[in-house]
Order: sequence, then structure tokens, then C-alpha cells
Amino acid sequence: MSFERIRESVRQCNWRLVANTSLVAVILASGVVAVFILLKWNANEIASLGAGISDSMALEGESDGPEPPNSSELIGGETESELRNWLEILIEGGNDENLLAAIKSQIDGRTGSFGVQLIELDGEYRMAGINQQVQFTAASTYKLFVAYSVLLAIDSGSWGWEDVVLGGRTVAVCFEAMIVASSNECAEAMYKKYGTRRINEDIRAVGLSSQSGWIDGYPKVTAFDLAKFLGKLEMGELPISAESRERLIDAMKRDKYRWGIPSGLEGMEVANKTEELYALVHDAAIVYSPKGTYVLVVLTDRSNRAMIADVARATEAVR
Repeated sequence: MSFERIRESVRQCNWRLVANTSLVAVILASGVVAVFILLKWNANEIASLGAGISDSMALEGESDGPEPPNSSELIGGETESELRNWLEILIEGGNDENLLAAIKSQIDGRTGSFGVQLIELDGEYRMAGINQQVQFTAASTYKLFVAYSVLLAIDSGSWGWEDVVLGGRTVAVCFEAMIVASSNECAEAMYKKYGTRRINEDIRAVGLSSQSGWIDGYPKVTAFDLAKFLGKLEMGELPISAESRERLIDAMKRDKYRWGIPSGLEGMEVANKTEELYALVHDAAIVYSPKGTYVLVVLTDRSNRAMIADVARATEAVR
């Protein structure tokens, strides 16, 4: 591959993952070798540098699960660089002062532990977070990861919606119950059938950290990883079909527990997954605001529902 072709591929991909200009100069001067090293370093985030490079270099980190569909099968019309744009800005952008102040205004002085992440998926692509890399017990938010792996199995043909998974209940019935009604028994039946190790591999393959997934036998998560996952879901960056993506988001929009983020954003469409487990109160949502779509994740230990709604209300007010 020619030096000029690599330079053009990097330019077309708007490679803002590399913010340091001296590093860009080294990469351009070093040609294929430098690009290959950087791809290995951050393969899950970059995925490819355009058709020319992706055709000639195999990325590492693929799971041994179902093969993903081609990018053209994800959601209609968007180019790969457009789909990746929000992540590039996320990595280099840092916290927006107004959003961060709004989050802090609802957390400061309250009892408990908190992990919060907000990422705008359009408009100004701002983000803000507090303790977003702190690990929490996932409670029922782990069901989003189970749902994703089930959709991979469905898309690959290894599972079918009418397969019986629990006491006469089909995958379709249990998938709906797990997301809409937060059924624990359906979630357990499906993750045992699929395997927690494979679920971990699936979420690692799309860039989630080792802080999230099944760790020492229990599901754990960070606010950053959950927000990243929901952003990829909404933007069509997960390697599932458009039909599968819509099925999960539609089920989240019908989540029967609306006491968290949705209650702070009355009248707005919200696709979310909530959970209360002992002292844990979590909510993770895609918010379809008139001001633009964003993801908001609030994880708490020893707090309450009202605090989550207050964070949602305060951040929306300054957007």
C-alpha cells in the first residue's frame, strides 16, 4: 500500500483519536508499520482507517462467537466515519463544565456513592462524568449485555426466537420479559445457555473494559462502559442487524420501571434499563431529547430514585 494512500485514509477518517500532532507526524512518516501498531493498540475503537486499510489489515480482538454482519448491514445510510465520530470526540473532549456542574449540583452533599456518565451523540458531542470509571455491582443493568449476546446468537443463526429456553418459554418471550419486566429467571436462563465467558468476550470485542462483565462470578459495570455500550447501540456501531438493534431499543422504551431518568424528563422518549437491588439504585438510558440524543448512566449505592431523576432534570436544563 502506498504512503499517499495511507495518508488519504487517515485524513478521510478524521482521525481525531490521535490528538498530538507530533504523533501524527510519526505515524505518517512510518507508514504501514506505525498504522498497524496503533491499530493493535486501540483496535476496538478505531476498527478501520477506511476501506483501503481495512481490506489489507486484519484487526485483533475478535471473539470466537458469531460472525458480525458487514457494516452496511447495520443502520442505513451512515458511513463508518460518521458512526465513529462521537467516539473520537468523546476520547479527546473531556468534561463539559456546564454539564459537570449540573451533575455535581445534585450529588454534592448527598449520602452514598455515585458513578455518572453523560455523552451527547449529536449536536456539540459534549460529555461529563463523575466517578465514571468506578466499578459497581451491575444489578439488572447486566441484562443489557445478555440481550446483546442473545442478538448476536440470533443474527448468526445459532439461536432462534422460537427456541425454548425456560419452562416452555421461548427466547422471544424471555428476551421481552428480561428487558421490559426485568425478569431475573429469564436472564439467568439465557446467560447460562450462552455462557458468561462468551458474554465477556462479546462486550470486550466492542471496546468495553475489563471493569465490566462477569468478574469473580458476579456482574460488574462502570458508568463509562454502560454509556459507551448504549452509545454504540444507538449509533448502530454494535455488530448486530438493524432489526436486532431496533428490537432491543424498542424493549428498553417499554421498560415498565420509569422511576429513574424518565421521571426527571417528563414528556421525553427514553429507552432505559433500571434496577434496585438492596442499596443499589441504577439507571442507564438513551434519551431522545428535542435538544439532541444522548446517553445518561447513573449508578448509585446507598442513594435513591429521586437523586437519579434530579440528575437527569439538571443536566437536561443546561443542554
